[in-house]
Amino acid sequence: MYIGAYLMVITPMERKESLRPLYEAVSSQRTNGPIYLVNPSETTQGAAVFYLGKRIPVLENQDVLSGRFEDRPGTILLIDSWTSDNQLFSTLQLKGYHLLLQKKYGKTAGVYAYSNGP
Repeated sequence: MYIGAYLMVITPMERKESLRPLYEAVSSQRTNGPIYLVNPSETTQGAAVFYLGKRIPVLENQDVLSGRFEDRPGTILLIDSWTSDNQLFSTLQLKGYHLLLQKKYGKTAGVYAYSNGP
């Protein structure tokens, strides 16, 4: 019964809530620019280390808004969805960033991936 429940309930739920597709998209889009986590949760930070194989620098909203990070072509910002700062998203659009992917996990959490690359 346990194996049946695992295969029918838990495995599909794990696939649905996995951040793997997000980090695969980030890896495939990455040119020569840096990757940053913006206001990340522990889940996002842990997933970044697991899927990308390294620690990713962390920024706060104010760092992004004031340009206190290396902002060159190909830069990718991973922003936790609980960061509902509309000023942040409009600033990113003005700076030429576009949404690569949005991935939800859990009931209300998720991550936005923005890039200023091609």
